[in-house]
Amino acid sequence: MERWPEARITAIDFTDAFAESAKGLADRGHARNAARGRPSAPVEWFGPSDWKGFGHALPFPDGAFESVLFSCGDPYIRPDARDAVYADLHRVLAPDGTLGILTRGYPDPEHRHVPSHWLRVTALIHDFTESVCAGWHGFPDVGENQEMFSRLGFRGAWNPGGAMSIMDSAVWTLKKG
Repeated sequence: MERWPEARITAIDFTDAFAESAKGLADRGHARNAARGRPSAPVEWFGPSDWKGFGHALPFPDGAFESVLFSCGDPYIRPDARDAVYADLHRVLAPDGTLGILTRGYPDPEHRHVPSHWLRVTALIHDFTESVCAGWHGFPDVGENQEMFSRLGFRGAWNPGGAMSIMDSAVWTLKKG
């Protein structure tokens, strides 16, 4: 909000677990923009009464968004629903739209995608500690992700040489093909 005050922001979650915290952050962002004389559009909120979660179509028309940030939800998608979830994200993106996915992938044995030893270790530790959470399915394999994204019509914007992004395995950046 502060960096791009002109951006329209839509937030969606099939739970209300983070709604109060997220709305508080948005209110503080609006207040900081107002104090600087910079307007910002209100956040459009979609909660459990609007969307029932993974496996259900997103409540938006085709091509509704130039950019989508999918944050920390990937390991909670059932393996048999992954294609449908990402196909629906592809659907709501405008042509040449950008999809950012904040997630991790299992460290690859050849170290092609995640060269840092410590990032590979922290991904495994994170996966282990989150495995006690309800609905956790773990991090998918990097190669499986690349194949799925390509099959669904995304172009990989990962760096040359196989690195996933500038954040080294934490953010996938894809373009709608």
